[in-house]
Amino acid sequence: MTGHEILYNCKNPTVWRSIFAVYGDVVEAKAMASKGKKASKLIALDKWYQEALPEAVCSRKEKFLTHAELVQLMEWKLTRGKFRPTLQQMVMSNSRESVEACTRKAFKLLPDVSAAITELSKLKAVGPATASAVLVAGAPQEAAFMADEAVESVPGLVPIKYTLKHYILYLHKVRERATQLNNGKFL
Repeated sequence: MTGHEILYNCKNPTVWRSIFAVYGDVVEAKAMASKGKKASKLIALDKWYQEALPEAVCSRKEKFLTHAELVQLMEWKLTRGKFRPTLQQMVMSNSRESVEACTRKAFKLLPDVSAAITELSKLKAVGPATASAVLVAGAPQEAAFMADEAVESVPGLVPIKYTLKHYILYLHKVRERATQLNNGKFL
């Protein structure tokens, strides 16, 4: 077992809840360890992604993201992970109409996560990882964000592949673990 897999293999729901409880502190520590503009942006962007974006998406009659929201979501993703400047430029090149149409259709395709990810991947610069972030914003009960550190913590999923197949394997394992923890199957 690697160091990354320790939490995933933990069978105590209390430990998982205690880790979740310090999420904000970890984001703040990561922000403080960053240099330049990235440090000040990370906390604000993460708060927006965790709170304001889901509220906005879920308040709409039909769930969808606006162009500005997708651009900001990409900024959040790149600020918290590996910075790839071309992705930000590419996501900005999507039309407002295509962003709203693709994201609206993707949410309607749920609970078929594969179909929803495939639909979102029609947008420029949106692959399974970014698509998962979109889905989590409006349907967290259906999807899990494909963060590198989360995928690396699941046994058997390293090296990370940014493919639909790899995402579905990850999602299956996350759902399985969440079900076990929530049902007390380990106690």
